Amino acid sequence: MSETQLRMQPTPNPNSMKFVFNKTIVPAGMEMFNNQAEAEKSPIARQLFEIEGVESVFMMKDFISVNKSGSGSWGVMSSQIIDILKKL
Repeated sequence: MSETQLRMQPTPNPNSMKFVFNKTIVPAGMEMFNNQAEAEKSPIARQLFEIEGVESVFMMKDFISVNKSGSGSWGVMSSQIIDILKKL
């Protein structure tokens, strides 16, 4: 089994960051979680919402976009997000 490769990609929205994988994460369609209650359906989203400042999670074929609060810092949050996503 190959190692999960992951890269961060900025978006036009400074409060959103795209994390692109070298494999399929969502086989069909998309998944959107706007709060922690909705994230209960997804182990990945549930873990991401445990990070302070995460406001929403959007997942599609080979990427996950995370939106943060205006006061959140990508410098702090990105390493926590990557730690979770590398386990996929």
